[in-house]
Amino acid sequence: MSILGHLEDLPLPDVLQLMSMGKRCGVLTLISRAGSGRIFLNNGRVVYASSDVCKRLGYTLVEEGLVSFRELNEVLEQQRDSDDKRPLGTLLVERGLLTAEQLSEILKLHLLQIFAEFLTWKKGIFYFEKDWLLDRQMQCREGLSIEQIFLQAELNDESVREPEVEFLA
Repeated sequence: MSILGHLEDLPLPDVLQLMSMGKRCGVLTLISRAGSGRIFLNNGRVVYASSDVCKRLGYTLVEEGLVSFRELNEVLEQQRDSDDKRPLGTLLVERGLLTAEQLSEILKLHLLQIFAEFLTWKKGIFYFEKDWLLDRQMQCREGLSIEQIFLQAELNDESVREPEVEFLA
């Protein structure tokens, strides 16, 4: 099953609900004026996402204090200078700089940050390609349900909303 559409006609939350209910596996590509991104699904759960407008995973790792900027650069240089094109997270775990559990947790945080951006996109196009496989090490182990993502996005949205002010008459 491949799906092509416009976010104006079928908003991202609706598209994701369809993918979740159908337990779809594949990649959903999003293109808008704000940028582009990809959401990888396995059995209707989000296992990875990437965006050209959000910070990269490496920067999230440094911000969270899990690796130093120097360690990140060393691994990125290794990745760039060799034929070994495995994902950053895989290399960090192999070097002992992260545990598999830490990688899984930071991938969840990273996914939520990317989704916070995606959910603001009201115009653009989407395209779903089924059965698109992703390196297991890049994935959030169990993935995130669409409901988890929406709930977290709603909580984050409420925390940045201006408090309502009552005026006394």
